[in-house]
Amino acid sequence: MGIGQVIILPLFFASNAIYPIAIMPGWLQVVANVNPLRYMVDGLRALMLPGVLQEWVSISACLRSLRCLCQCAVRGSTRRW
Repeated sequence: MGIGQVIILPLFFASNAIYPIAIMPGWLQVVANVNPLRYMVDGLRALMLPGVLQEWVSISACLRSLRCLCQCAVRGSTRRW
């Protein structure tokens, strides 16, 4: 469980879940733009908040994120220790 947090925590801070990407340093903006968590946060915001839907957030991006989460959950649950 600790190893997963070592991976997720930097991804969380490099996403736009806490701070807007516009105020991040340049190198962190590059990391945030390739971070899959960023697109998940944008998709959830677009689904939950009216008027936030951007033109680049689409249903396919949300479905891809959901598929990735399901695959990670299945792989994690089928792993033998």
